[in-house]
Amino acid sequence: SNVEVKVYDPFNRSPEHNKSVVNSIKDGGADKVVSFNTLNVIPEEVNRLKVVQQAHNALKNNGQAFFTVYEKKGAAGSTIKAIKQLCLQKNIYL
Repeated sequence: SNVEVKVYDPFNRSPEHNKSVVNSIKDGGADKVVSFNTLNVIPEEVNRLKVVQQAHNALKNNGQAFFTVYEKKGAAGSTIKAIKQLCLQKNIYL
């Protein structure tokens, strides 16, 4: 089977590139979403939750999202730990 990887990166890709990626995957355009060490570098809880919500929006029915994070102390670390705990305990597929 063919695999197509689309990268959204506001720091290393052009606004045009990122807009194109968003338009192609929004509202269920992706089979899988992968986020590597993103949540742990976003200081605001509301913005971390937006990333998870955006991943959910991009997924097709029965799609899967994978998140990796470095745990750290403080408010950000607590939210990340809570998200991980919830997903591991309930085996949630977003």
